[in-house]
Amino acid sequence: YYPTQDSSAAIKRFRGGEFDLLTDTMPPQQVDWLKRTMPREVHLSPYMLSQYFQFNLKAKPFDDLRVRTALSLAIDREIICNKVMRGGETAAYAFVPPTLPGYPGKAQLRFKSMAMPARATEARRLLAEAGFGPNNPLAFEFNTMNTTESKIVAVAFQEMWRQVGLRAHIIPSESQVHYALLRKHDFSVGWSGWIADYRDAKDYLFLMQSSTTDLNYSSYASPRYDALMDKSDVTADPQRRFTILQQAEQTVLDDAAIVPIFFGVTRNLVTPQVKGWVDNPINFHRSRWLSLDRKAALV
Repeated sequence: YYPTQDSSAAIKRFRGGEFDLLTDTMPPQQVDWLKRTMPREVHLSPYMLSQYFQFNLKAKPFDDLRVRTALSLAIDREIICNKVMRGGETAAYAFVPPTLPGYPGKAQLRFKSMAMPARATEARRLLAEAGFGPNNPLAFEFNTMNTTESKIVAVAFQEMWRQVGLRAHIIPSESQVHYALLRKHDFSVGWSGWIADYRDAKDYLFLMQSSTTDLNYSSYASPRYDALMDKSDVTADPQRRFTILQQAEQTVLDDAAIVPIFFGVTRNLVTPQVKGWVDNPINFHRSRWLSLDRKAALV
């Protein structure tokens, strides 16, 4: 087992036969090439991963809903998925992935049907209302991980924000350091991701409850949201419970405490020598079900 943050170096070692598999390690700029040159080894499949950025709601000016909404409006999610990530990710206009059993998935960002030019115009209008414009541009730090994928996404965000008059300074850190900063609420805007432990909407939505102190990085505290989440816990009827959770999800989207960007896919490279590998939405591959057949490399 070799933990690494350098995806490109890991792929070179994989191609050289040093590694039997790589998990979550496929730089966006190499996806198309890998699909052409190593089609048997590339495993891209649906993943219960939500990728989003969020705000420190106690840091000005991100306590202002207009500013938070403007940053969300400026992001072209389709370009992020199709031109930047390239692995089959799906643009996210909700926080909870649409594939959970029984969950209606009707909550969404209100501007989903708005064309990007109109979104950019609205973002500039909201920033002007909040006191920012060409003569007083909003400059802020964007915290992210220093992985290949995260840095590429951050640069795309930086350019999209620039087009509406925002100036983002990218602050990359090791993943452990990055999430430590988020837990300490030592950030303004931060890149985040969440993979469900089990297939239920609450395993995403609990993150924004005010009682979820360490993982509630935004310090989001909404009495309405908390009341809906508490109500869902004591609602026995599954469909009624899902409806309540959907109302909670819509509440946090309307408050722009988090900004969903895309739903992920697994990005694994697996040699034919690995037997027992099964793609799955939580990307768990327990070693007790895996084995190696070195003869398969000759086929």
